[in-house]
Amino acid sequence: MKFDAYTMQARLLPAFFFMIPFYVELNYYIVKLGFHISLSATLGNIFLSGILLIIGNWCRYKGREIEKQLFKIWDGAPTTRFLRYRNSEYNINNRENVRDLLRKMYPDLHMPTEKEEKQDPSAADMSYEAFVSNLRATTREDRFSLLHCENRNYGMWRNMLAIKPIAISIIVISALLNFGVFIVFEDIMPLKALIAISAGYILALLFWILIVNQRRVCDVANVYAERLFETCIRRNE
Repeated sequence: MKFDAYTMQARLLPAFFFMIPFYVELNYYIVKLGFHISLSATLGNIFLSGILLIIGNWCRYKGREIEKQLFKIWDGAPTTRFLRYRNSEYNINNRENVRDLLRKMYPDLHMPTEKEEKQDPSAADMSYEAFVSNLRATTREDRFSLLHCENRNYGMWRNMLAIKPIAISIIVISALLNFGVFIVFEDIMPLKALIAISAGYILALLFWILIVNQRRVCDVANVYAERLFETCIRRNE
């Protein structure tokens, strides 16, 4: 795994949020059960950090899976939808400008006309996707830093949405297990500790339930599409 800015934000950050209950539980019980704290905590956290790398790759896999579902729900990727004549989300003047610039940038590709789009929407979408793929491949330079930032934001929120159900389940299970330990072994999990950890888990649940949602992913995906098409204009200024 290459540790670039995209990997850190879009893969490892969601994985870290996902792994928080494991870090909390491991470190709490290491201290409470009286293990050699510095050695046990160090080894335990190193182990979890190794798992974090694996979870990061898993987040990417789950993110790509949910992306396909989201594009079906949204009737296509924003970068495809915004090029359609029938689309009303993207400013019509910007769209026509971008379409003209794409024709000039990639003369070997065919830009569908409005009539062709109506006759065969699927074929038109394939053409739009070809233009977008070529454009995306030429935007890796550092001067497109704003686009890269939006790409990282999209990857992060997409991946977090993908792992949301499992993340919530792990938090709930961890909280229930702690409650069970409190009932059976109150000396290991006293009431104050249970309340403190549970309060943290409640905040985590609120984050996953209220903040991580499909609307947010849609918003950042739309912003990314807009920034991608802005690169056409910048290239031709």
